[in-house]
Amino acid sequence: MKKIRRIIILTFIFTIAFLMLSVDNVDAAQVNLKKVNGDNMLYSHDGTPVLINEPFERFEREFRATWVTPLVGNFPKFTSEVQYKQAFTSLLDNLEVHNYNAIIFHVRIMNDALYETDLSPKSTYYQNFTSFDAIPWMVEESHKRGIEFHAWMNPYRVTNGFNGDYSTLNGADIPANPASDPSKLLVVGGSVILNPGIPAVREYLRNVVEEFIQKYDVDAIHFDDYFYIDGIGTSPDQALDKTQYEAYNPNNLNLADWRRSQVDIFIEELHQLIDNHNITNNKTVQLGISPSGIYRNGNGTVSYDGNGNAITTGSKTSGMQHYGNYLYSDTLKWINEEWIDYILPQAYWGFERAPVAGFADVMSWWNKVVKYKDVNLYAGIGAYMALDGSSNDSWKTNTDNELANQMKYLNTLENNQGFSIYSYTHYMRGLNPNDTKFYRMFQNAHNVSYKYPVLLPEKPINNKINPGYVTNFELNVNESGHKVLSWTKNPLAFTYGIYRSESEFTYSGDELIAVLDQDATSYVDTSSGFDNRYAIVALSRSNTKGEPSLVEPELGPNEYLINYHNINLRSYTKTDLINGFLKDYYFFVNPEESLEEFIGNDYTGTWLNYNLIYRRNSKAINNSSEYFINQDKFNYRWLPLLEYVNLVLRGKESYNFWDDPEFGHLKFKQWITESALGEPYDYTNLELHFVPNSYIKEGKRKYEAGVSRFDLPIPIVDEQYAFLGWYDNPEFIGSSITEIDTTMTGELDFYPKIERYSYTVTLHNNLNDNVNIKYGAKGLVYNPQASEVFGTNFVGWYTDDTYTTEYVPEELNGDLDLYARYEAYVCTLTFMVDGVVDRVIENIAPGTNFSHIRPKSLPEDKIFISWDQDLSCVNSTMTINAILKNSHYNVKYYVLDTMVHKEEVAYNEYPPAIELDNNLLPAGKKFIAWSSEVNRKVVDDTIVNAILEDIVYEIKFVVNGEVVKTENLLYSKFPTVPTVTVEGYYLVEWDSEVVAVTEDKTYTAILAKTSYKYYDEDGKVIKESTTKLEDFKAPEKAWHKFVRWDEEVLDNGDVILKPIYETIFDTKTIVIVVIVGVLLLGTVIGISRKRKKRRK
Repeated sequence: MKKIRRIIILTFIFTIAFLMLSVDNVDAAQVNLKKVNGDNMLYSHDGTPVLINEPFERFEREFRATWVTPLVGNFPKFTSEVQYKQAFTSLLDNLEVHNYNAIIFHVRIMNDALYETDLSPKSTYYQNFTSFDAIPWMVEESHKRGIEFHAWMNPYRVTNGFNGDYSTLNGADIPANPASDPSKLLVVGGSVILNPGIPAVREYLRNVVEEFIQKYDVDAIHFDDYFYIDGIGTSPDQALDKTQYEAYNPNNLNLADWRRSQVDIFIEELHQLIDNHNITNNKTVQLGISPSGIYRNGNGTVSYDGNGNAITTGSKTSGMQHYGNYLYSDTLKWINEEWIDYILPQAYWGFERAPVAGFADVMSWWNKVVKYKDVNLYAGIGAYMALDGSSNDSWKTNTDNELANQMKYLNTLENNQGFSIYSYTHYMRGLNPNDTKFYRMFQNAHNVSYKYPVLLPEKPINNKINPGYVTNFELNVNESGHKVLSWTKNPLAFTYGIYRSESEFTYSGDELIAVLDQDATSYVDTSSGFDNRYAIVALSRSNTKGEPSLVEPELGPNEYLINYHNINLRSYTKTDLINGFLKDYYFFVNPEESLEEFIGNDYTGTWLNYNLIYRRNSKAINNSSEYFINQDKFNYRWLPLLEYVNLVLRGKESYNFWDDPEFGHLKFKQWITESALGEPYDYTNLELHFVPNSYIKEGKRKYEAGVSRFDLPIPIVDEQYAFLGWYDNPEFIGSSITEIDTTMTGELDFYPKIERYSYTVTLHNNLNDNVNIKYGAKGLVYNPQASEVFGTNFVGWYTDDTYTTEYVPEELNGDLDLYARYEAYVCTLTFMVDGVVDRVIENIAPGTNFSHIRPKSLPEDKIFISWDQDLSCVNSTMTINAILKNSHYNVKYYVLDTMVHKEEVAYNEYPPAIELDNNLLPAGKKFIAWSSEVNRKVVDDTIVNAILEDIVYEIKFVVNGEVVKTENLLYSKFPTVPTVTVEGYYLVEWDSEVVAVTEDKTYTAILAKTSYKYYDEDGKVIKESTTKLEDFKAPEKAWHKFVRWDEEVLDNGDVILKPIYETIFDTKTIVIVVIVGVLLLGTVIGISRKRKKRRK
C-alpha cells in the first residue's frame, strides 16, 4: 500500500512539474549575459550587469539589412544584363531565407557611378559598354518583395591608390566633377578625397544626390564612415586645407570645429534637399548615416536639455572616435538637429572587447542619445569579426552564440529598431551548411530572432503616407481545409501585415503571422483551429500603417455579426453626378475662380466641363504623374468618385481612368455630351457619396449575445465632415447607438451618419465689382489671402462695405461676406551709394522702369556692379543700395604657407600666371602649375596656390664598379646602406658620408685587401697570406687532434686565425691505459725477479 501511495505521489509531482515546464510563456525576462568563463558581463561605465531577453521578445517592427558591394567582391562585376539580373535575383532569394527586409547596395564607390549619369564616370564594376541601367530594375525587384533599397554612396572618396597622375582620377575628364580640378582635392599618400571645405564640392554632391533620387525610386541615401581622411594636418600651419580654412571661416572657428562645420553644412543642406523632394514629389526617401561605432570616448553617461537633446562626453570606450581627427563628423549634432532619418553605427565589436569598445557599451550609449529624437537607430553588426577580429573578442571565443546574443541584447534596447550585417559575404557563408562556423552562428540567430516575420520601422520623414484600410477582406476555407484570407489590392500598399488572435487585437509581434508584398491579394493559413480572428494592415512606402480590417471566424452558438456600413444611400441624376464630381475636384485644386465659374452651367452641348476637368488635371501635383487622379496618395481618397465614373463607363479599373486615351477621358467626354455612348444608363439608383470610405476602421465584428459589452468604434473623418453617430438604419431614423450591450441579439447592421459642413464665403473688393466665392468647412478658422492688385496697398478685410469693422479670423458657423479694402499709392525711390544718398525720386507711378539709372558719383576705388533690387517695374516705395566692387583686388601667390608674390589685378580680369623663381621652392619640391584661381576672373581678394610635386631622387651604391643597389627616395629620407661582401676584401668606407637625401647621389665603396695571419698556441705568427688557406694545418700537439682555425675579424679588416685542438683520449681511456700499463709493468717486474732467482 505504501509503495502504491509513493507511486501516486511521484506521478502527481511529475505531472505538476511537466505542466509548469510546458507553459508557453511569451513574456521576456531579462537575465545576466554570461562571459565565456561564466562571469557576468558588465558595463564599463557603471559596472552593472549586461542583461539580455530570455526568451526573445517578439517585436512587430525591425529593420533587417546587409551591406552589399562589388568593392570587396560580394557582388559580381557587370558582364551582361542576364548575368547581373541572375546575381541580384539570387541575392533577394537569399535575403528572404532569414526574413531580411532591406538591402544597402553600393552605387557610388570612388567618385564613380554604377548607374547612368553625366556627373561621374561609370564604375569599373559596371563597364561593359551596355545601355542597360540596372538600378531601376533592381529597385523594382526589391520592392516587389517588400524589401527596401538603400543606395549606398561614398560622397568624398576618390581613390585609395593614387599614383601621382591627376589625369587618371575618376572624374578628372568631367568638368562638372571636382576631381577635374586638383585644387578641390585633398591628397595624402595614395588617398584622395573631394575637399569637404569647398562650397563647390558640396554643390556638386547635392547635385549627385538630387539627380539620383529624381531618377530612381529608392528608399534611402546611405553614407558610411568616409568623411575627412587621415594625415591632412591638425594645426592651421600644417593643414592641407589651410586656404579654405582661412577663406570660409567667418565665425573664426578652430580647425577641428571648422572641419566639423563643413560636414554639418553638407548634411543639413542634403536633409533639406531630400525633404523638399519628398514633399514635392510625394516620395519617402530617407537620409541614413553609418558612422564608425564610437562618437567620442567619454564616461558613458547621457543627460538631456529641455528640447530632448542629448548631453554627453561620449561612450565609455577607448577606440577610434569619429568626432575628432581624422573623420570630423559630429553625428550627435545631426541626431539632435534631426537632420538625418536613421543612424546605423558600426558597432562591430563583440561583447568581450571592453574596455576598448564592447558591443553593449557602444549600443547602450547610442540607445540613450536618440531617446527623444525622431531618428531611427539601427546597429551595425560585424559578423566578419568571427574571422578577422581580435583573439580575445567574443566573436572569436564564443562564435556560435555571439550573433544570437547580440540579437537578444538589441531586443532589450528601447530605441533600437533593427540592424545591418557587415557584410553580405558573411551572410552568404551563414547559408552554407558546409561552412560550419558561420552556418551555426546564423542558424542560432535565426532560431532566436530571424524566423519571425517583422514589419519595417516607420520612416521618420515629414511626408508620411497613410494607405487607408484594406477592402473586401474575407475568410474562406479551401478544398484542403485550410483558411484562406483574400482582399482587394490597396494601391498605396508597399507591404501587408497579417495578424491572428483569439481575442481582441493588440497588434503585437506575437500576433503578426505574415508580411506580404505589395501585389499579394490572398494568404493561406495552415494552422489548426477555427476560433481565430484575423486582421490585415496595409503599410505605405513610408511604412505607415493604415487602419486595420478585421474578419471573424465562423460563428459559434449564440454568436452574431456586426456589420459596419459606410454608405449614405442617396439617388443622383446625371447632372448631380457631374456637379458632385466637379465640386469635390474644386475643393482639391482650390482655384482662384468661384465654384460656379469652375463648374459652369452647361452640361449637355459643350466641352466646358470636360475641359475644366482636363485642364485642371494637367496641373501636376506629383512629378511622377501628369495627372492628379493617378497619384497614389490621392487614389484611395478619391476612389468612390472614380468608382462611379467606372460604373458609368462600364469598363476598366478606375485608377487607369485618365491613362487610356481609347477609354478614359474620351468616354467621359462622350458621357458628358451624351454623344455616341450607346445604351442609356439608369442613374436613378446609383449610389454616390463624398465620404472617403478609408476612414472607417472596421468592416465586421463578432459578438456574443447576452455576454459581449463594448463601445462602437468612432470613425475618423476628414475635417470637412462630421460623424454624427451610428444608426441601425440607412435613413438615420431614431436615436444613435454608441455601444453593444447584453440586451442585443442577432446580426446587427450599423450605418454611420456623416455630413459635410460647407459655408459660402463671398469675397468683395472696393476697386471693381469682382466677387470671388469660396467655401469653408464648419469650425474652420478662415483667414483668406488678399489678391495683389497692382498700384495699390491691401489695407485689410472688413465685414461691411463701408469698411468700419475690421474682420478678425474666426471659426466659420455660417455664410460670410468679406470686403477687401485697397488704397492706391505712388512710390518714392531712394538710391544709396556706399551708405550715402545718391539721389531721391518722388511721385513715381507704379509700373515705371528705372533699371537704366546709374549712380551720380562713385568712390575713387570702386566700380558699380548693379542695384540690389529689381527696378524694371517699380510698384512700391523702396530704398535701393548700389552693389559696388573694388576697382582692383589683391592677388596673393603662395608656396605652401609662404606668400611669394602679391599683385593688384583689376576687377573681372584674370590673375597673371607669374613665373616662379625655383629658389622660392621648398627643398625636395618642384613646381607644376598655379591653382585654378589663375583661370578665374578676379571678383575679390584672391589666393593662388602653387601646385607642387615631390621630387624623387635616385641613390646608387657602387662596389667594384658595379651598381649593387638603387633607391628612389623623397627629400630628407635616409638611404638604406647595403651589406658589402667581396672575397679577399673588406669595406674601408664609402667615398662620402651616407646622409639624408638632398640630390641624386652615387656612393662608391672603398675596399682594402684582407690579411690572414695564422698563430700557434703560443701566439707566434706561423703563416701570413692575402688569401684564406683552405688546407693549411696547425702544428701537431701530443695527445691532441687539430680541428679548425678560429677566425676573428679585426676593425681594420685583417683576420687572425688561432688553432682549435681536441684531446685524443678522454679521462676514462687514460685511466684504463694507466692501469693496463701498471699491470704490464708489474708482470715485467715479476718475470724479471724470477729470472734473477734462477740465476742465483
